[in-house]
Amino acid sequence: MSWLEKDLACRVGALYQSQTHGPIWAGIGGTLIRVPSGSTRPLRVFQHDTYIHRILPSPSEGATAHTIWVYGGKRLAVVDTLEGRVLIQIQAPDWIQHVWASPQDSTKLWVLTSHNRVHLMAFDSGQILSTWVCQERCLLYAGLLVPSMSLSTGAPPTVLSGTVFQTILVWQPQWASPVWHRLTGHEGVIFGLEFHAGRQLICSTSDDRTARVWRVLFDTPDQDWHRCQIQAWWVFSGHTARVFRSLILSDMIVIGGEDSRLTFWRQGRLVRSESQAHNGSPVWALAASFDQADSVISGGQDGSIRRWSLDPDPVAVELAMPSFNARDFYPRIVRRYLDWKICVAGNNSIVALRSSHSVSRDAQSITLVHEFPDQPTLAALVVFQNAMYAATNGGQLIEYTLKEEDQANPALSCQLVTSVQVFDGKVFSLQVVSYDKKPLVLACGPQGLVKGFQSANSSVKSFQLPSPKQSKVEQGQWVNCASIHESLGLLVLGDRHGNILGYLLDELLGSNAVFTIIKAHQQRGVSHLSMDQKYHRLTSIGRDGLIKTYDINAASKAPNETACSRLPLDSLEMLVETNLQRNGRNVGLEIILGFHGSDFVLYSLEEHRVLTRIPCGGSHRSWIFTPNANQSELAFIKDRKLFVVTLKLDDILGSCLKQGFHSREIQVIRHFDLDQEHFLATAGEDVDIRIHSITAGGEHSTARVLKSHISSVKAIDVTKINAHKRLMVSVGGRAQIKVWLISSGLAITEKASYMLKGNDKRRKKTWRDARVIHDTETRFIDVAIDPRNHTNIFVGGSDCVLRKFELSDDFSRIDLVIESEPLHHSILSVQVDPELGLVVTTSNDGFVRTFTTEELILVRERMLTKSGLNVISKPYQDQNCFAGSDGGEIIWIDYPDLNKHCVFPQCQAAQINGIHLLRETNELITSSVDQRISLWSIMSGSDSDGPTLQLKSQVCTDIADAQCLEIWPKGRDGSSFATIGGEGMAIFELK
Repeated sequence: MSWLEKDLACRVGALYQSQTHGPIWAGIGGTLIRVPSGSTRPLRVFQHDTYIHRILPSPSEGATAHTIWVYGGKRLAVVDTLEGRVLIQIQAPDWIQHVWASPQDSTKLWVLTSHNRVHLMAFDSGQILSTWVCQERCLLYAGLLVPSMSLSTGAPPTVLSGTVFQTILVWQPQWASPVWHRLTGHEGVIFGLEFHAGRQLICSTSDDRTARVWRVLFDTPDQDWHRCQIQAWWVFSGHTARVFRSLILSDMIVIGGEDSRLTFWRQGRLVRSESQAHNGSPVWALAASFDQADSVISGGQDGSIRRWSLDPDPVAVELAMPSFNARDFYPRIVRRYLDWKICVAGNNSIVALRSSHSVSRDAQSITLVHEFPDQPTLAALVVFQNAMYAATNGGQLIEYTLKEEDQANPALSCQLVTSVQVFDGKVFSLQVVSYDKKPLVLACGPQGLVKGFQSANSSVKSFQLPSPKQSKVEQGQWVNCASIHESLGLLVLGDRHGNILGYLLDELLGSNAVFTIIKAHQQRGVSHLSMDQKYHRLTSIGRDGLIKTYDINAASKAPNETACSRLPLDSLEMLVETNLQRNGRNVGLEIILGFHGSDFVLYSLEEHRVLTRIPCGGSHRSWIFTPNANQSELAFIKDRKLFVVTLKLDDILGSCLKQGFHSREIQVIRHFDLDQEHFLATAGEDVDIRIHSITAGGEHSTARVLKSHISSVKAIDVTKINAHKRLMVSVGGRAQIKVWLISSGLAITEKASYMLKGNDKRRKKTWRDARVIHDTETRFIDVAIDPRNHTNIFVGGSDCVLRKFELSDDFSRIDLVIESEPLHHSILSVQVDPELGLVVTTSNDGFVRTFTTEELILVRERMLTKSGLNVISKPYQDQNCFAGSDGGEIIWIDYPDLNKHCVFPQCQAAQINGIHLLRETNELITSSVDQRISLWSIMSGSDSDGPTLQLKSQVCTDIADAQCLEIWPKGRDGSSFATIGGEGMAIFELK
């Protein structure tokens, strides 16, 4: 049987784009891929034990070549990108740091290796012709071969060696090979070196979290490195972890490192910084982009490739405010009409400002629109189409018509339409929605009383909604947002306490809500509601960081929650849609506007990442965001001043060239099917759970990202409820359990959550717990759902206790039912045998144990090995059962009696962490930290000794530190898919 690699997601080790504006080439593992891929298939350049570290243009053909050099480890390959094939592959005697060949003599190859040696090799045969060893012998983590400017065709290159001893050495391959220059200043290992011949600059990156720039001053026209002067020029700091890569451009230097930060420097000054360039994962590759000017390309540990504009970070510009009638003008509320920003200032003045990119910064750009000399303070202001609605603390609602008077010399006029006394007290909030092509104005006053007004031909029709008090919600709240579904005749309101209420539009007067969702959101309530007119779908976002989706029943108007996700923001404020040009077509993208700390944040729901952050002081302020593909604008008020920030959404949103994966190590992979489609659930150290759809060809694409765990996710189990629903349970650090319901359309809702020791407030009060705490920081390591009774969940933890949890019938509550007696070592694997009513566990002490499912009473135990047992195959009565150990052993177990076992030593070169029994073919598949997946045939043996294993096939993967394995059948042809996870994920088809 053969292993066919179908998909690969791991770190991007190298990037390259030719100056002819050709495609971008990326090295992922040992595979070369084209971005965008189009119809080009990935090219396997090296075997799975070699990663691509760098891609260079062919020196003989220059930067416009379609032939590229690819190297990694000890191997170098020459690839024809047009034909998509490897032309030559050469193996060096040591790890390659850099290669170069003279354009005048392309038959010879210069190779710099990790022990500070330069080898001259024959290009066709790989034979070593000469070797030079630097006078100062040391280990290199970085190096460069710089071509000589001498007219002599045989002139050797100059070597720049970045050593592990914090020094950069400059020397040349010659007799004795003395060191010409020694550059000091770094306080850590040198990880990267770049040289720009035009600017004559060297840039080094290091373990000390800095990058240093050195200026090279040549005394001779032939640029003799021996007689030149090298001066320390700039030191770039600001990174919080190791700095790996640098890129020198014509007027800028870009730095990337382990902290996922990209910094852009011009003339020694920081002009831009991207703090989460690759979703928190390290930046491993940088390249200049030639198809789009003023941009660079980066690749990360998460497998993503992104394009970044070289434009500086957006800066908030203050707009100066004038004085009117000898009074200072301090803005409190900001709104927008066309290119005008409309502000409420002081107590009773409204002014208008032209768009920031067309206005000067003086006071003459601001005009007074309206002033209320005798009216109370304005409490709320809404601009809707060409109308403006103002509400006062005295309970008045005032409507105006806005009009731009003169196109040549624009001015904004404001004409009073009507004024209505709606409340005796303050108007707390004002919302305007479109109903029957007319504005419907909703004003909220004291005690949660809401009144609606619809104006037409200067006549006012009023009606009164029932107080939310009548709908079993709390007093004292007001409406934060509103939305209308006209075909359903439904008005939906979201209030300050997090409740969502639905009303029939035809029965507003004195009617009760047709539905009420109590506490849909916490912490300052619902911030935005959006109705999908086609699919009867309601989306709500709240200031608790949650985004929820509900399907509305067309007949009963009852909402059904279908999805709930937590985003990595403190407060979600608005969901906006914008259109971009991608690959020649319009693409609609959804963006969340919110706040995190004191920053205004744009978050992409498609890419599951923060797009940009703008410091503004926090969410307790008035702001308005106007999305536009060419130029968007954020206006906000801070310290009684108005600030404007201009953004280019095309630069921000168009940056993702290849979607990313997990930013840290994967701990678990689980397969499930739903509506005749295949999905994978993956999770790990980055606390995210990702749901991937799998094509018939074995390729994955991320469909959902679930952000709810507060620590690493160690295990997931999925079981079938019915044809259209699946139950998923995830466990991990901080002894946390999450219960998820997955429905048709991949609608995912978090139903329940549990923490063994409670929240932080409870955990700090240890005297409240009377019992002994065996493990002060318990981690749940594995979980298993009883397939016959999916309300029973069994969890093994690091505190050596097996626990049984019970779900309520609607999955909204999870309770701890019973605990086993503490064992001696951590439980690493848990399986359930529903036929015999047993729970099977393995642990760090090499024991396999069986417990009853009802009371968790220990039935049998047997020590199989002196090392830990990491995994065990699903147990079946009178069937083979196998376990994998830390020592690379496969162990057969006489299940369920546990009277006999058989050890197969050294089956893998490292600990086994994945094992699956294929009952139909009587075969076994295992995976190990050594990056290998093995297929074994189970041969019948004697009754006393058990079966024997015979290795049928084995494949080495690109996945370092492999941690998990999942197998699922492809279809009726008998083939299967195998997925291995660790520092990335690879999918293979076994045929």
